[in-house]
Amino acid sequence: MSDSIRVVADGVPVDGQWDAEALRFGGNMFHSRAWGEACGALDGEVLYLRLVRGSHPIGMAVASTRRTRWRLLGRWRDVLTLNTPPALAPDVPRQDAFSAIEDFARRRDFGVLRVGSYADPRPSDETVPDPTRARIQPRIEFRVALGPDLPATLARMGAGHRRNIRKARELDFEFSENTSLDGALALHALQEQTFHRRRDLGNDNAAAWPVKSYRRTMAAYLEARAIRFFFASRRGVPLSGIGTLEFGGRAYYLVGGTSAEGYTCKAVFALFGYTIERLIGQGCSELNLGGVGVEVQDDRHVDHGLYRFKAGFGATVLTLRDVETRLTRWAVPGLVAATPR
Repeated sequence: MSDSIRVVADGVPVDGQWDAEALRFGGNMFHSRAWGEACGALDGEVLYLRLVRGSHPIGMAVASTRRTRWRLLGRWRDVLTLNTPPALAPDVPRQDAFSAIEDFARRRDFGVLRVGSYADPRPSDETVPDPTRARIQPRIEFRVALGPDLPATLARMGAGHRRNIRKARELDFEFSENTSLDGALALHALQEQTFHRRRDLGNDNAAAWPVKSYRRTMAAYLEARAIRFFFASRRGVPLSGIGTLEFGGRAYYLVGGTSAEGYTCKAVFALFGYTIERLIGQGCSELNLGGVGVEVQDDRHVDHGLYRFKAGFGATVLTLRDVETRLTRWAVPGLVAATPR
């Protein structure tokens, strides 16, 4: 039996067991069927990739495609994107899996392969690709271990965050779920206020997600049942909101926002306390707070406060890499890294 890895691609999961298999391999939301359905709605074509050795499945990934309209240039400009590395069986070397996916992409006439690092299922297994063939973008990600209960999780946080959450839990906030397009737009309004605050703090380039793109993206996520929205309010007025991708025992903080009043009255901490307790109650072991650029580690950076805020939840801080690999000998100008938002 050959030890080589093959990649088998389908436009839809073929046997109804995709999510169960993703969980068996330690996958996250970016390996899920819901994520694939959302990518299909947004990008037009999605591929569910199974990695097999002989007749045995050893890994999986969800890939979206971007094809140029000018087909004569397709071999150089068509892009295959994975938002996260493949979920793999423990004994499968990551580099072998990457090589198999690269070979698959070449056979399908893609010119570029992009592999993001969002919620990387095996961050300690990361390999640095050849910089002559790849463009590497490092990023920092924050992962908060949850459980066994809220007090234990609070005990691992920084003193300021722990104190703020405890105090906020004593106040008269109302918590609610509004997983709908109206809820998504209410959260966007809060996000606008968050970025206004960041501009006031000196980041002139801070800007909320453009509303047209945001609305289209959230509509796709909602249709695929990939996202949930929660709010902390007072007297019916939302003060802080959060959108999470939840899959298996992990949650990914995708989008959030807080009004000026919400910052002042600690609604943001109340909502995080509520969210952490809710996730623990449904069996989640990790809340991923997403990432920032590596440059914000510098305490002189204008967004260093965001780094301190996320790290203050007792997060494990990981340095990961998004990688774009050229599959031809020609450079591809003007390409930018894809993100899941």
